[in-house]
Amino acid sequence: MSLDSEFKAELEKFLADQGKTLLDLTESLSDSSSTNASPPIEPKHDTVPETVVKHIVSAPSSHRRRLRLFSGRRPVPNGEADFDNWRRQTQLIVDADDLSESEKISRLTEALLPPASNVVWALGKGVSAKDSLEGLEKAFGTTSDGEELFLLFTECYQASEEFPSDYLLRLQDLLIRAQENDGINAGRMDKARVHQFSRGCLYNDALLHTLALGKRLPPPDFVSLLHEVRQEERKEKEKEVKRKSGQKGKGCHEQVVLQETDRVAELHEMMVALQHQISSLMPSGSAAAQARPEATNQRSNGRQRGPRKPAYRLICYNCGKDGHRMDECNGETNAVLVQQKIAARNQPAGNAEGRQ
Repeated sequence: MSLDSEFKAELEKFLADQGKTLLDLTESLSDSSSTNASPPIEPKHDTVPETVVKHIVSAPSSHRRRLRLFSGRRPVPNGEADFDNWRRQTQLIVDADDLSESEKISRLTEALLPPASNVVWALGKGVSAKDSLEGLEKAFGTTSDGEELFLLFTECYQASEEFPSDYLLRLQDLLIRAQENDGINAGRMDKARVHQFSRGCLYNDALLHTLALGKRLPPPDFVSLLHEVRQEERKEKEKEVKRKSGQKGKGCHEQVVLQETDRVAELHEMMVALQHQISSLMPSGSAAAQARPEATNQRSNGRQRGPRKPAYRLICYNCGKDGHRMDECNGETNAVLVQQKIAARNQPAGNAEGRQ
């Protein structure tokens, strides 16, 4: 924005506060000049009275930022600040050297709502901004002394599922409150913060090992430590994303293996059922013994009655090899070979379908 544009904006704002416009100012200047029989004055920036410019430049409310509202009610209503945060913002105004006392008390009181505003009203009309803030501190501030607040700081530990950066922010808030109430010197704050963070960060040992805070002299300040902690959180999050993506691929592989295992188990059950069926169809031991003499007599007579039935070989229904049963098998399962052997056994051999 150029200087002329900025000046014009400030002028319009000032006139608006007075309920006037640039046109009103021009007419006023024209009226005053017409009494002196002067030619009409054009509305130029350099014809504005010097007192108006000085007032705009020196006006303390032209660029000021309002304080957040504070009422002192609990729980804290939406749009308001708690007392500790509000007091720290107000303290900056009270300590400002470029503001008058009337401006300080004006900005303080305009941010108050009952019952907090009633406390300042009870202090009287001539009360200063500093005394008003001290009165609000007595009414709404902590009742613990510095030692008690520092003890709360040393007993603060990380909660489960709490990010280390959030835990560090909680520690900092307690440490500031202890320092403001003379519980700890400002020069010892960095050391105390690092020590308690190392003690109280219970769920992020890898982060503490990486930072190695106990070996660093001097200890890092709050802003540097918070930045380092957030960087390590980002790295850990990236690693977690990679681990999850790897576990997803591994899960797909395990699903395929489980499907193959289920198929093998199903084939094994089928083989056991087939074995029982074949065993029930085979002749018993006594029938086979009675058939042997008859077969011997037929061989001695040199005559056979019809074609000779094929002899069943002993097949393992686990590995598919000959010579042993499934309960005696130590080999690997071979469902394909078993099915081939069963199919070959069920086919007629030689001239079985020949002359009857």
